[in-house]
Amino acid sequence: EERNFRVFAAERARIMPKRSLLSVLLVLAIALSSARITPPLVVPTLEKAVATPQLLDFSSLENRAELSKRFGRTKLTAGLTKAHAVVRGFFQAESQINSVDVSCNVDDQGQFGAKARVSDLVPGLAVQLSGGFHHSEGVPGRSAGASAEYTFQKPGFSGRLGFERSRLAMSGVLGVRNALLGCGTDFDADTGAISEPLLMARYTGKNFMLSAMGKAGGSKADVTLEQRISESLKAAASFTVNSVTLGLQHESESAVVRAKVESRTRSVAASVQLRNFLPACPSHVLHTVMQLDSTGPRITVNAKFDA
Repeated sequence: EERNFRVFAAERARIMPKRSLLSVLLVLAIALSSARITPPLVVPTLEKAVATPQLLDFSSLENRAELSKRFGRTKLTAGLTKAHAVVRGFFQAESQINSVDVSCNVDDQGQFGAKARVSDLVPGLAVQLSGGFHHSEGVPGRSAGASAEYTFQKPGFSGRLGFERSRLAMSGVLGVRNALLGCGTDFDADTGAISEPLLMARYTGKNFMLSAMGKAGGSKADVTLEQRISESLKAAASFTVNSVTLGLQHESESAVVRAKVESRTRSVAASVQLRNFLPACPSHVLHTVMQLDSTGPRITVNAKFDA
């Protein structure tokens, strides 16, 4: 009997993420179906709809300082990065020639890359060509690639088809009143395999937003609640299979202060983002993140200046 109970408990734990995700999706679907059908004018693509709120995803910055200068349609950026007590430089140039966006860069590893993107060949279609020179373990190499993306938006619906190398990405989002339902998957032409579909649902209330996303087979599930407490104060909570993340944000005209606690990594993080506080520089952002986890405290500084 003890062995049977352990097997039952293991099987129940395995299917719980799937049931939890499907339960949230079912509740949102019922709310959506009972609502009067008044589709919103603009529906985001699936990639934007499932993006993690910045309130809960601000601690992945790197130590970096950059200075940008714009000359007409051309923008030049140079800066420094610091990792493991090593300081390296990087450079990037961006420009627009007619309807073609062109950019090239040398990153902090000394690798060169360039790309050209043509948008709206026909409404919603964009094509990008890219290439570069790189080195791995002292051996030089080069790369080249092409990708295409077609995005179409109608009142109450948005869809996207993307093709890169041998992979075709397909997604769609349906909007009804205050709710969104979306689905996306990938097809690999080389192997003939279709990836496990990604499902999402989102409901926006007067001062809150509840969203759920996960894989159709239950291998991944994430439920997020964002709550606006006042004009300047906002809170959020995210729940996954093995983690809970809580966050708080206070925003003013010149500063944004965030804090979060994550159970999986047992970490606490806080950040202060200051904007345009130096009179001599018209546009700049200074972002400082302080994080404490099992490896000890860390401080990251990220600064951007536009001359």
